[in-house]
Amino acid sequence: MPSTANVRDYGARGAAVKRGRVRLTTDGYRDYRYQRGIEFDVYGAQGDALDSPGIQQAIDAVAQAGGGTVYVPPGAYLIAPIRLRDNVRLHLEAGAVLYGTTDLEHYRDPAAPAADTLAERRAAPTDGDSVFRRLISAVDAVNVSLTGAGEINAQSPAFFVPHLNADLKTPLRRPREMLLFRNCRNLALRDVTIRNSVNWTLHLLECDGVLVDGVKMHHFDGPNADGIDVSACSNVTISNCRLWVTDDAICLKNLAPEVTMRNIAVTNCVIRTLCNAVKIGTETVGDVENVVVGNLVVHSPEGDVRAPPCGVHLSSMDGGHIRRILIHDLVLERCQCPVFLCQGKRTKLQAAVREPRAGSIADVTVANVTAEGAARPCFVNGLAESPIRNVLIRDLAFTSPRMPAGPVASRDLPEDPEAYPHDHRFGPLPAYLLYCRHAEHVRVRNASVWPRPTLQREPVVFADCRNCSATTDL
Repeated sequence: MPSTANVRDYGARGAAVKRGRVRLTTDGYRDYRYQRGIEFDVYGAQGDALDSPGIQQAIDAVAQAGGGTVYVPPGAYLIAPIRLRDNVRLHLEAGAVLYGTTDLEHYRDPAAPAADTLAERRAAPTDGDSVFRRLISAVDAVNVSLTGAGEINAQSPAFFVPHLNADLKTPLRRPREMLLFRNCRNLALRDVTIRNSVNWTLHLLECDGVLVDGVKMHHFDGPNADGIDVSACSNVTISNCRLWVTDDAICLKNLAPEVTMRNIAVTNCVIRTLCNAVKIGTETVGDVENVVVGNLVVHSPEGDVRAPPCGVHLSSMDGGHIRRILIHDLVLERCQCPVFLCQGKRTKLQAAVREPRAGSIADVTVANVTAEGAARPCFVNGLAESPIRNVLIRDLAFTSPRMPAGPVASRDLPEDPEAYPHDHRFGPLPAYLLYCRHAEHVRVRNASVWPRPTLQREPVVFADCRNCSATTDL
């Protein structure tokens, strides 16, 4: 029979207490919303005791009994890294908070094996001669879940604030991803709240069969504080999440050239970010196919220091083939570029695994997008040697656009296949709804803008395109 365990029966007594505060003493960093004088509590342990040994013992005991649930009752717990096991559900009851230790020595793992694959090397960089472990992880596991109305808090201000106070001159030393699930099958994360990630928050690496439902994130601003990163996974559903993060909110990538990443659904989420709401690609040497992104609200209040660059950013830069993508029913507030599709031909990542090649983007549908306050048009930019193919954009509505009043750019934009695919890299574009270059079979139907920008630009521009057409309602 499945077993159950209460972590307090294994010595986890709720050891976390306030041990001090960090105070921001400087202003002026454009990427951070917090101002001088704000303070954050830092939690440590009573008597230098950690709760993670007791939690780990409970997890191991339930796993050895064949599986079951490990309960974390209400309380403040201080943990070093813990590892989930086969057939174990870690359940955080309402009022339970797991605070990550701020002592980097607790994260070191000198015995960790060397990273062999490209994905492993990108996911597990070293610090000196050791690899930093993740706060919560599962590796090569089946039937693992993390549930409940409780909270996990990695205490990122304890790492970021001293870095900011030193005018960024002191190296930022921090753990790696907050939660890592690698090569897991039948994985579920439900309802938990995750705060103050020190790096990527939730990294799903080479997993099959994943449900992320009702998860909430809220982070102190810091570099690389992504929300959910999905790498070389298949059969993944992300739904009903509320993500307030600094970097990309949801990012899909594939660094395994022999793996096709497929069958991903992202639905019914509310996102607030200083970066892209949903990104597909960039570091993608393998293929990605069969992805649905829909029913999203991306909001960016006026008080945020930076508006999101893109609502949906889709790019093939490292030789991967991205195909059969459906993007639908988006409400975007102040996203600079609502929808961005870009191809390049970077060589550095590919050179480690194969002769560099151009990837491709094909069979993409974008439907029912309302974009308020956009500063740039939608962008479809392929390569002359590998055009983007078969794209349908329909029912696209721009309201109150914020297009810059600068001079109209030439239709002959520079080619730079090695450059990072920033949506702003070409400056003002000669269109205010869609700019499309190096593409075939792109159709735009029922695109509109209100009020019409007072710019001497066309609504839609096609450059070096074949069999492309547009109808607009202006």
